Amino acid sequence: MRTARSPGRNDHSKEVLKVMFVTTSLEVGGAASLLSHLVRRLDRERFSPELCCLRSPGAWGTAISEEIPTFAGLLKHKYQFQGWQRLARLFREREPQIVATLGGGDEILLSRLSARTAGVPLTVAVLPTTAGKQRWVRLFTPLADAYVAAAETHAQRLVQTYRLPASKVHHVPGGVDLKKFYPRPAVAQGHLHREHDIPSDAHLLGIVGALQPEKNHEMFLRVATMVRIHVPRSHFFIVGDGPERARLEDTAARWGIRDAVHFLGNRPDVPDLLAELDVVLCTSNHEANPVSVWEAMASGKPIVATRAGYLPETIRDGESGFLVIPGQAEKMCQYALQILRDPLLGRKLGNNARHWAEKHVDVERMVAGYERLFKDLHAQKQGQPNLVIPQSSEAPWSAEPAWNAEPVAVGDEQ
Repeated sequence: MRTARSPGRNDHSKEVLKVMFVTTSLEVGGAASLLSHLVRRLDRERFSPELCCLRSPGAWGTAISEEIPTFAGLLKHKYQFQGWQRLARLFREREPQIVATLGGGDEILLSRLSARTAGVPLTVAVLPTTAGKQRWVRLFTPLADAYVAAAETHAQRLVQTYRLPASKVHHVPGGVDLKKFYPRPAVAQGHLHREHDIPSDAHLLGIVGALQPEKNHEMFLRVATMVRIHVPRSHFFIVGDGPERARLEDTAARWGIRDAVHFLGNRPDVPDLLAELDVVLCTSNHEANPVSVWEAMASGKPIVATRAGYLPETIRDGESGFLVIPGQAEKMCQYALQILRDPLLGRKLGNNARHWAEKHVDVERMVAGYERLFKDLHAQKQGQPNLVIPQSSEAPWSAEPAWNAEPVAVGDEQ
């Protein structure tokens, strides 16, 4: 392993807490971004993070394995009993004081059962979205000591709709790297124009996100078709990859805009790409933690988004962007054209978006929130007196899987 072994769960005289983060896989995406920031930025004098990907580590999991102990390949499918046994054995061997699960699917629910079986003292469920059937979430409630939501309305829903105990629900806002995503000067622009041989005076619109059905990229293509009627010299960039790509490329070709729509796939230079866009769109039908929207706002970009999930908590309609009903392509086109035709409006929206990001989604504030929560919950578990856990101000709330072998320590020689 690449880090020194931290004290076991029974050594309470030490202050360093071993935290094992458990997720299905860390492919490129918003939830993976949040977890990546968290495991990399935890104070190493107080926390020793480890990562367990139940299936494959994914692109980001493989990168993280260069920095912290990472395990993968425990499960081939969620009903593989031997996999859950291996996970429990991994917990016993690694002796984390805290297991933090990311997600709300069946596999993640069962991983909490493995943690309980292994005698892990503290289990924290980080829920990027309210996923899973309500009855299953309620059934597994005793297996987690705390539930963490990144949005206040999400935390409220966990209590009011999913009926989780209010004392177990906590609100820790997500975050983005404000030093990486920031408004870039005009001299930094031009890369996309050169890369795709686009005239320097062309308007550029874009969307960032996995090409999944819930992101509704087809609506983005509809908006592109409408915008091109009014602004023929406009181009459209889709950053991200996924199962919808082939269908979307075919749709763009059938609608006669393929030459103006550029599929960039997953890119490591998203901050540079955002710098060149005149307008950022978000067309999701469902949205939990809109990390790509936060990144665009931190970059000072005007945004037109749907009223999906928790986006209305993020974007103040008419102040830091515009909101439309999901599927309302015509209205989204109108707002995009309004921004393109009024550069002063675009700058005003972008400046307000940046100010909001600085106040609400600073990644350093997110990490500090989790550090406080982990320390306070652990202290509470140990029965230390005079403990007050911070709550929301409004309410408490190898890279290849080895299916039939031991968990793979990613990065170790086989």
